[in-house]
Amino acid sequence: MNEEDCIEKVTIIAFPPMAGVGIIESEPVIEDKDACGDTASSEAIDPADANVVVVKLKSSSNSMMKISQLLEKARMKYGENICIRVAKYDSQENLAEAIQWLNAALRGSGNNTVLDEPSFSAFIGTSAPILSLNNRLSFVGIIPNESQFLSRIGAVIRIAEEGAK
Repeated sequence: MNEEDCIEKVTIIAFPPMAGVGIIESEPVIEDKDACGDTASSEAIDPADANVVVVKLKSSSNSMMKISQLLEKARMKYGENICIRVAKYDSQENLAEAIQWLNAALRGSGNNTVLDEPSFSAFIGTSAPILSLNNRLSFVGIIPNESQFLSRIGAVIRIAEEGAK
């Protein structure tokens, strides 16, 4: 959606988790360098001596599916009153745009931190998913339930309408 299309609407920006960057779901699995297949060593393995450490990250696709469902419900309820954007990280141009959006949301929330590409990736990796409403961080690190999300959007719409009078 173009910048001009969102000027007089409440803007919702979703920052999903980045692929390959996230929170560790469980303790790392340490594999013995001499292990073969599914065999497990009965002796304790020192992580310093391990050849491979396997870390499983939480799936970003599941959280993005939940966020997409929430955004669709918001679109159905509020229609033309809202503008929905989803940050993408698949190209330098999209990444730069996502960084710009998140920096604006941080400023709007009273935080003067300016993120660059490495700090943005770290921030998203530890904080996503993030939902911003009118350049204010609204939900960080959680996916709200439907009523929380829709009532927050409704409140922001009312505030925006009162400010326009």
